[in-house]
Amino acid sequence: APRITLPMVRKNNELQAVSWDEALDALKENLQPLIQQGASAAGVISARMTNEVLFRFHQFISKTFASKQIYCGNDIYRHDFEPCYQHAVNSLINQSYTNKPVSELFNSDCVFVLGCNIGEQNPVSEYLLRGCFSRQPFTLLLASTRQSRLDLLAKTFSRYPPGHELALLQQLLSQLKKDQLAEKDQPTENRSTKTQGSDELQSVSPELKDISDRLASAKSISLLIGSDLLTGANAKATTNALVQLQEILQQLSSNVQFQFLFQHCNGLGALDIASNWQGPSQALVTSAASPDILYVVDQELPFITNPDGTSNNTSSRIPLPQLMIYQGAFVNSTM
Repeated sequence: APRITLPMVRKNNELQAVSWDEALDALKENLQPLIQQGASAAGVISARMTNEVLFRFHQFISKTFASKQIYCGNDIYRHDFEPCYQHAVNSLINQSYTNKPVSELFNSDCVFVLGCNIGEQNPVSEYLLRGCFSRQPFTLLLASTRQSRLDLLAKTFSRYPPGHELALLQQLLSQLKKDQLAEKDQPTENRSTKTQGSDELQSVSPELKDISDRLASAKSISLLIGSDLLTGANAKATTNALVQLQEILQQLSSNVQFQFLFQHCNGLGALDIASNWQGPSQALVTSAASPDILYVVDQELPFITNPDGTSNNTSSRIPLPQLMIYQGAFVNSTM
């Protein structure tokens, strides 16, 4: 996408590059009357921003506009505009999301890192994990698409082809359920363990069976899920499968902790700064009253109606605010 090198103001339904003085004058001219009228406002910011920017953004929206509508565009919300996806994410978060410093999650007997090459995507988390492991070793289980530096520390690691996250979860759920039934000495015939969605692999690998056995015998479990696990085509079905996985793990162990490993280092902090864990697109769609002012920082909102009244998506339900301010380095569809 083209890089934004100058401020831009919309004139005659077209964005035109202007000087900073003209841009600030246009902002004052449009913003001041709305503030005096008590207009409502909402803010959407990307998790790619630094903690300082996130904090100042929260201050600006909450104090200048007295608004609590502050949302974070995080990895897990890439599909938040799809029907029922937000509900599935809420179910996942409400079950046992811990929201702790990552280092505290490595105190469990078993740590299962799923859908993330922690060394590449979360090097600080890898550093903390290695430190905790050297002081007090635990059972480390890995499941990812690529080789990891932590494979040498793991009791078991499993590889799956990119795009087959749902298939992996289906297999793991099936194996865990079989183990549960075996413990109860119940027959497994005619019992369905298939989860919603397609894309099943042919058979359960020995590595995945070992992961299932170790999870079933663990006294305490920390489940660390890579946020990119929820960015594929089967995101909703994958999320529902993760909900089922958590339910089974909670039946196996009384101490289950769950947390996302975000692609961006400020992913968790960004959600803490936001007003709630609702995805921005879904929040703006379901809001009782649409904001008069919308301030967007480096985040793409594909369902905003164009200024000429047309929509860039037929399922668009986000109405155009009276004033939209976009701050970012590159042109995108939000503008």
